Amino acid sequence: MPEPSFRVDKGPAERRRKETASCGRVELVCESDRMKEVVSLAERVAPTDTTVLIQGESGTGKEVLARHLHQGSPRAAADFVAINCGALAEALLESELFGHERGAFTGAVERRKGLFELADGGTVFLDEVGEMSSAMQVKVLRVLQSRELRRLGGSTLIDTDARIVAASNKDLHREVREGRFRLDLYYRLNVVLLVVPPLRERIRDIPVLVEQFSRRLAAAEDRELRAFSPDALELLAGFSWEGNVRELENVVERLLLLCEQRVVTESDVLEHTKGTVHRRPGGAGTTSVDSLEEVKRAHVIRVLRRNGGNRRLTANQLGINVKTLYNLVRRFEIEV
Repeated sequence: MPEPSFRVDKGPAERRRKETASCGRVELVCESDRMKEVVSLAERVAPTDTTVLIQGESGTGKEVLARHLHQGSPRAAADFVAINCGALAEALLESELFGHERGAFTGAVERRKGLFELADGGTVFLDEVGEMSSAMQVKVLRVLQSRELRRLGGSTLIDTDARIVAASNKDLHREVREGRFRLDLYYRLNVVLLVVPPLRERIRDIPVLVEQFSRRLAAAEDRELRAFSPDALELLAGFSWEGNVRELENVVERLLLLCEQRVVTESDVLEHTKGTVHRRPGGAGTTSVDSLEEVKRAHVIRVLRRNGGNRRLTANQLGINVKTLYNLVRRFEIEV
């Protein structure tokens, strides 16, 4: 029997049995004001059953935010079930969402519960909901309105109690205006809208994301935790990041695997990102030198505070000498 195309994040007891460095409880980190506003709104609505729509470019972390919503809700002990609505053909998507009875179609050798049943008492995450066909939109709308479903090939109505969180990399309001998305479904989904900004518009998040990815990889690979120099982080902050957080995570993994020194330096970044990641072009919207400097300043402050102000230890972890650290402290007017 084929594996389901959706992902189930089990409740706490099951997570403790299966937790690894890359799964289990989601740690949502951010330093930028824009992202903090998004997270703050998410945490205000998390304890409710309100339907939430998350919009943002591919790779910005929409599913991470959806999991954060689930974990902050009274439903956290139940399952979080995620499915990419754009990854499956319509017939298969319908079966995965609603389940099917034995004999409902060729190959249906036994009854299978669908996503809405598996997430009963928990959360359903409909990723890339804007990719659903018009016919599928009608069927999903019916479930949202009635809180009931019927498996393919079945006649019995089944109650479902799942919170709905949807996400799209498209502007669904524009999709409605252009006739590609149903207005009634849009209003059902868009009770609370969370817009996740692209990484290039929240570069102060880059150092904390780099640190998170570094810790995750070190734990997964049983490796020594390595740091990034301030200049390396400043260089990363100046890239365009068209693939957003997902692209940053891939670059960090590449750097940690290929760099042999304890601290990843600016020259390491230049060597191992050549031809794959590009600097942000000039013109409107370009990040200023001041904001790139702020990334470096925030990183130095964070490491200093973590070390209780110990400059020698901080310099060692940053891969710079103590004199250089003192110069940075004076230059950035840092008080710890």
